[in-house]
Amino acid sequence: MQYNQLEYLVHTVRYGSIGKAAKAMGVAQPNISQAIINLENEFRMRILNRSNKGVTLTQEGKAFYAMASDIVKRTEALKDTFKERTEKPAMQLSFATFPSQISLEALQELPERTGGISCHVTMRNLTLSQTIESVRRMESEIGIILVSTNQQKKYDKKFRENGIEYERLSVSNACINMSENHPLAKQKNFTYSELIQYPLARFIEDDLSLLDYTVSNNKSEYGFKDFNKVYFFDSDCSIINFIRQSNAVKIGYSWNQHEYARLGIICLPIIPFCQLDLGWIKRKNDSLSPEASLFIKIMKEKYEQYE
Repeated sequence: MQYNQLEYLVHTVRYGSIGKAAKAMGVAQPNISQAIINLENEFRMRILNRSNKGVTLTQEGKAFYAMASDIVKRTEALKDTFKERTEKPAMQLSFATFPSQISLEALQELPERTGGISCHVTMRNLTLSQTIESVRRMESEIGIILVSTNQQKKYDKKFRENGIEYERLSVSNACINMSENHPLAKQKNFTYSELIQYPLARFIEDDLSLLDYTVSNNKSEYGFKDFNKVYFFDSDCSIINFIRQSNAVKIGYSWNQHEYARLGIICLPIIPFCQLDLGWIKRKNDSLSPEASLFIKIMKEKYEQYE
């Protein structure tokens, strides 16, 4: 059995006749007819009923055609997906990250740095545990993560268990994000009891949640389980829009203050300061592709100044 035999069969059934299929495919009619006969002989079954009006599938042929059609469809999809690669080299970048503006800023610079070569990017917004798993399974080549400095041992243990290497990119302080029109923004400082009266907007997270381990520690009075109302989101843009239009607050970082300021969001420090690490992960001993190396280089250039 050859692929072109299946292709001839599928087109013949689609057009209802061998003659119409031959014309549509630009193939001689006897070639298609013989290819289908060869299929029938190989599998010892009659696939088509032939008449002056055209062709129809036999009962046995219907089951054969269903599988043949699926193979042809998948092959056509492969050709369409990777057609550009055969015509012009394309870069492939696949990474997982927590939902934020941080990775998006770096991605904006990527087209200018690829020398005119197109780059297909797959970005997965995941929790920290999901990001680790995505990299471990090789679904994503790298992961961009945010961890709490005071819980580094906890994260390191998780990385070791999954054969993951971690490298720090930058360090910053945790802060409170709120709308510039928020009542507390006018005060510029506030107490913990005042803060928790307002809704908290946060990501859907997991047992390695940044929020649970950023400021809920012995060195800080903050414990974010105390908020009266908590709203969960899976998108940074959704959180930004929510706090812009309400009195909700979010736990943030100073890396994107300029971008948040443009959107009418301010960043007020958490006192005592709690440090956050921005970093990236990959499978242990794996070499990075040129695309991933370039992306990490851009990330370093943008954020290592915060060290």
